[in-house]
Amino acid sequence: MKFLNSSPLLLPTIVLLSCRAIAFSPRYRGQSPQSIRQHSKITSSIALRVSNDLVDSSGSEISSSNGPGVSHNSSSRKIARIHKFARLPVWPVWQGVFLFFASKLFGQQVAAQWEDSIGGRVCPNFFSPTETSPFVLMVHHRHAFMNWDPIRYIQQTFFPEGFPAHPHRGFITVTYCLKGGMIHRDSLGIKQIYGAEERHGGRHVQWLTAGAGIQHEEMWDVREPDAKDK
Repeated sequence: MKFLNSSPLLLPTIVLLSCRAIAFSPRYRGQSPQSIRQHSKITSSIALRVSNDLVDSSGSEISSSNGPGVSHNSSSRKIARIHKFARLPVWPVWQGVFLFFASKLFGQQVAAQWEDSIGGRVCPNFFSPTETSPFVLMVHHRHAFMNWDPIRYIQQTFFPEGFPAHPHRGFITVTYCLKGGMIHRDSLGIKQIYGAEERHGGRHVQWLTAGAGIQHEEMWDVREPDAKDK
């Protein structure tokens, strides 16, 4: 858990992935978020394999050698299109707005580094099911909840800190916490607290199969961190 200026600060990084069917790679099972982050970098765009190279959203080469678990073959798919998704200011809004103007003044790279330190933005990635099946949506959250922030308590009156009860059906949602945590409740009477901090006991993932229909909520675990989380 990070602290800035010794103030209680929760900086959750959450990945929400919605899909029709999904299986985790055995390579990552049982590993901590830190070890996974060494192998994969979450960005606001998608990297696709082309021939023997990887390219990022700017078309630059990422890697031309086979890394661990990466194989190339003649059937590799070519890029259909490249999307860069907007980062939206929320939790807290004022930091997201600050990062927006910072990106215009100092560039996206600087703003992305500051975002990793102070939070305040969410990046929803909307996919086309016909092109990306089984994946239909991915959302990358980076937020901060500071006890001394007066705007936070005003915002709470009309904008809850999380996602109150809402319905789903016909797909699977997977929420993976890289920092911070979440509190899950659903219409089956299940309550789960999970996340990437020590107090969560290694429970990083929440997997929800909606089936014919279910109501659930995912709220940020904004408790002050235990001493071992600092």
